[in-house]
Amino acid sequence: MAPMVSATFHRFSWSVCSKKEFHTKAAQWPCLRNHPKAGNATHLKSTLQATFSMDEQCRMEFGDGYSLCRTLNLPDPCSHLWCSHFSAPLVCKTKKGPPLEGTECGVNHWCVGGFCVLVDRRRFGFDPVTHNPRDGGWSEWSGWTSCSRTCGFGVTFRSRACDNPRPAYGGEDCTGKSEEFRVCGQSPCPEPLRDFRAQQCARLPSIVPVGGLGHRINNTWLAHEADPSSMKCQLTCVSRETGEVFMSGENLLDGTPCSYDNYDNSICVQGHCHVLGCDGVLGSTVKENSCGVCGGNNSKCHNVSNAFHRKLHRTMTRVAVFPRLARDMRIDVTTVPERDVILVLRDRRSRQYSLASPNDLRLKTTGPVPIYGTVTVWTVPSSKEQNTSSTVIVEGAKFHYERKGSQEKLVARGPLLAELVVSVSAESAALDAGVTVSANSSYTLHETVYAAGSRYVWQVGGWGPCSKSCGGGRRLKTVACRDIDTGRLVPRRHCSLVAKPSSETERCNLISCDFVWVPAEWEECTSTCGSRGMQERQVFCVHNHTDGNEPPWRHMVDPQQCPAGVKPETTRPCSRVPCPAHWVSGNWSQCSASCGRGFEKREFRCSAPRGEPFFDCGPSPPDEQRACHGTFRRHDPLCYIPKPCRRDASVYCSLTNLLGHYCVIPGFRKLCCKSCSLTMNMLPE
Repeated sequence: MAPMVSATFHRFSWSVCSKKEFHTKAAQWPCLRNHPKAGNATHLKSTLQATFSMDEQCRMEFGDGYSLCRTLNLPDPCSHLWCSHFSAPLVCKTKKGPPLEGTECGVNHWCVGGFCVLVDRRRFGFDPVTHNPRDGGWSEWSGWTSCSRTCGFGVTFRSRACDNPRPAYGGEDCTGKSEEFRVCGQSPCPEPLRDFRAQQCARLPSIVPVGGLGHRINNTWLAHEADPSSMKCQLTCVSRETGEVFMSGENLLDGTPCSYDNYDNSICVQGHCHVLGCDGVLGSTVKENSCGVCGGNNSKCHNVSNAFHRKLHRTMTRVAVFPRLARDMRIDVTTVPERDVILVLRDRRSRQYSLASPNDLRLKTTGPVPIYGTVTVWTVPSSKEQNTSSTVIVEGAKFHYERKGSQEKLVARGPLLAELVVSVSAESAALDAGVTVSANSSYTLHETVYAAGSRYVWQVGGWGPCSKSCGGGRRLKTVACRDIDTGRLVPRRHCSLVAKPSSETERCNLISCDFVWVPAEWEECTSTCGSRGMQERQVFCVHNHTDGNEPPWRHMVDPQQCPAGVKPETTRPCSRVPCPAHWVSGNWSQCSASCGRGFEKREFRCSAPRGEPFFDCGPSPPDEQRACHGTFRRHDPLCYIPKPCRRDASVYCSLTNLLGHYCVIPGFRKLCCKSCSLTMNMLPE
């Protein structure tokens, strides 16, 4: 509701049309030409308006919820009217106009001409309006928002505003909270269970503003928990590729557990931890027992302990397994003699997490870095005397690792969201030294979870293939997972690794590695004759001591085991004889005589098989000959062969220039043979 527009009107002018229209109308307004009588003038009221406060003017300028911005330390509140919304008090807006003239801006001060000045009642003829203080009042509570989580413990909010009425003229603000929350949801999350904090870190590139991660935008971000208690509800993640910890400055989603070591079930709400009992009541002190029963007395808990003691023969050896939903996990490892070994945690998706000192968080990866399947190693200091400690979050549990000389300890509260294998990794030097590892592990399970795994059992089968075809290899007993209820084999993920039997091995194929080529029988020829017949056979590489009575293909090995220079041929030509063909007669030739009787003949040719240049028809048959008649009969005039003409027999023959057309008459032509021969050609013989 600004009293002025921040624009320059001196450049505006009347249009010709508007100017003409105004003068035409003004001539009809006689009141503009009279002169008021003295003492009868109408007195205009002061332009100062002290009716609306700055809060009310902000509401009329920007809408409901806006009031005077009180976060800016303005030198003169009358220069511009600054307003803010109650939901964002730090965001102030203005339309570049001052408050109304006469707006109260302080004790005995009001706005005049854009400045906060003392009230001059003599100049304006009245005192500024004095309002009674108005205390603020709360509006009705809004409805509850949707739950922040679809399962587990979530949070829902409702709010109210201090605008019924708003405080004014020095009145008191509303007392109490403008917003409150309560716990919602509490329904169990569906399988498979997922780490809520890890899911948020996986979406870190979409949460952090563009450019915030820099060149790390394509990194894989894992869950990380900051040590200061004030940072527990901040989204903090660690890069799998570089080990860098990134503090996003964003709050964790409401309902996220404050810590993995959460003994009081605290949850994050708007960046702060709030104590939540396992009964879903804020501030409640009811806690879960050792196996996750709310308020339980541990009577349903099943404590499991396992011991491992073995001399290491492989670079990676499994020493313990923590099952799904395990709690209070602990493992103590001792190596004799004291050698550097690394504790490795491996989930069932083949991801590995090696435990090391936080002072050396250099992550090493093998090959490209996909979301799954990457082997991640945190380098352990080479000094075996150095005491180290570190933490790593795997499958919803935070594992604390400590190392003192040859003794290592790993503990986690849980619950563990997926089965986890604990292995020790030793280099060849430790294996050569004959290092022995002792590992004592323990964990707690609820008895129903412990019994649920009995439906699926491991079933040991026969021997698998030998690792070598000769020279001494090893083979393993096959192990499969079977459903007791149905009797069928099921995917191995259904069976617990805790109960998986140890791999039974034996030596195999102890024979020497001498191999020879053994050819099979030749196959039939591809043709029975011609120039393209080929014959093939297979050649197998088998051990020199293979039983010759058995088919060689049953014992064949990689052909590279046999010498390449002496390999028998696998193809050869065959049936290279001419293909039989037959003689085909041609057409009869033209008759040898044009007049009367003659003869005609025909020849024979050898017909080759289609597409085969190598063939034979045998001896050539003689040409055939037969009698024929010419085109004209023997007595046909055209077949007449005259006798030799020596002279004309009549004196009239000299008239042949005039009677030349009579030469076609045989009698005339015979009489005047010489003259006619000059005028027409004799027929050919």
